[in-house]
Amino acid sequence: MGDVMKVVIIGGSYAGITAALTLRQKSKAIDIMILEKSSQIGFIPSTVSWILRHPGHSHEDFNWITVEDLVEQDISVRVNEEVISFDDHNVTTDARSYSFDRLIIATGSGQQSRLMTTTNDDRVMTVKGCHQVDKIIELLPQVTKVAVIGAGLVGLELADALADLGKIVHVYDHFSAILSRHFDPDVILPVEEALKKANVSFNLGKYVTEIIKSSANPDQLRLVLEHEDGDALGGQSSKGTQDFDLVVIAVNTRPDNAKWESLVHLNEDQTIWVDEHLRTSLPNVFAIGDAISVNFIPLDYPYYISLVNNAVRTAKVAALNCLSPSTEMVKDVGSARDVKTIMAGYEIASVGLTGAETIFYASDIETATISVTKRVKSSEQLTCRYFYDSVTHVLLGAQLISHDKFDYELAILTEAIATQRTIESLASKTMPYTSDYNYPISLFDLLVQTNKVAIKGQDDHEN
Repeated sequence: MGDVMKVVIIGGSYAGITAALTLRQKSKAIDIMILEKSSQIGFIPSTVSWILRHPGHSHEDFNWITVEDLVEQDISVRVNEEVISFDDHNVTTDARSYSFDRLIIATGSGQQSRLMTTTNDDRVMTVKGCHQVDKIIELLPQVTKVAVIGAGLVGLELADALADLGKIVHVYDHFSAILSRHFDPDVILPVEEALKKANVSFNLGKYVTEIIKSSANPDQLRLVLEHEDGDALGGQSSKGTQDFDLVVIAVNTRPDNAKWESLVHLNEDQTIWVDEHLRTSLPNVFAIGDAISVNFIPLDYPYYISLVNNAVRTAKVAALNCLSPSTEMVKDVGSARDVKTIMAGYEIASVGLTGAETIFYASDIETATISVTKRVKSSEQLTCRYFYDSVTHVLLGAQLISHDKFDYELAILTEAIATQRTIESLASKTMPYTSDYNYPISLFDLLVQTNKVAIKGQDDHEN
């Protein structure tokens, strides 16, 4: 290692930029460089629905950071340079080579589906890239019907925004329930019903196998579908024709690490293998964010968790370890997989295990669903479903839904699940005083006091 440490970061993703900022915060003497294959950095896909609701804005108005911001902090950024290969001390792009003492792979993820083929048409797009978001905004005035492929968080946030703009929206997903990665179907049912009232139609349990030009109207696109059992629908479904003005692919993101297969070890799910310090199989090389799997705390097992908070945590851990001797490196504890969003007038959040995942837990699990009125003179309730170990009472998961805000409750539950605390430990938690008079009986009081119903696996939840 030379007199000045050189750290190169592949990818101007949220994780990559966070790693660079953390390194600079810890030391002014490091030479830091970000290599980004696209022309811009700082775009966050989760802002798409907000941008659509505010006409006259582009993605550039919502970039959380710019190249100029990073340069001001003495962080070098090379855009439009794609990395071709690397070893333990050099990285080669399509423009030139750079030496390094530490390398951090932060290449993010993309919305990919191996089961679907698409026509080459600019009316078929994803929402991961900033330029495609601008294209959606450009096309919207001419669009009436939109197909959104994917009933996850990004897909439904987009569907909600498009419906607010008066578009006819059809959502497709091969799972039989919406938001299935984070919520139990009955918990999230109020959101589904609200979206239906807002002119969003759901086509669940169906695979979109192909996107083609419509034979009836060349200015439209057609989806070719299959049921879960594999029966082809030939472009038709129970809701009639599947021709659309715009198709947005919002399937779950996956890493694109195939090009690194000969350079570092990959897991079976194509994530980059890392140890507990986020080091790859190649010396001096770390990997973070959507490029890796991390420990899912409730199951103590590697999961692919494509979330901004996971990207931030792993970026900070890797940055600290770049500066530390191997004997003093910090461990990445993993993620409780906490998510929160606003959709169809509801605030919804999930952290830890869902009902479908309880079958993977080694011991018996109990669950309950409770509702609490948070404020005097308000009829709004906060509903919470939670899961915990029936023997140790360690909290394993929680799902919340309300028309009201519940940031404090979510923060407490997330911390409890991440640190494997018991239900009883929440009894000492007090709610902060607010001017609209909180009820003295809080969610945490009810969590401790309520009757619990034992479940195993994917049994139906009962109060």
